[in-house]
Amino acid sequence: MSNANVSFDLEGRIVKIQCSTDDKMKDICQKYTNKIGRNLNSLIFLYGGSNLNFESSFKYQANILDKERNEMCV
Repeated sequence: MSNANVSFDLEGRIVKIQCSTDDKMKDICQKYTNKIGRNLNSLIFLYGGSNLNFESSFKYQANILDKERNEMCV
């Protein structure tokens, strides 16, 4: 289990969430929405031009470059 960061960009405001590479994307996104005071279902989460798969973990969702950096931008 390795540590990673997911950066969320909403309307130009970037918020970083620390996570494990084994964490499910839904849990990471939930941490983000809790931090900004929004409802998870009120936002659309895009990564690489496609919707995030909430059931995937960071290590399965991230592309090769992001896996090497342990950081993704959503």
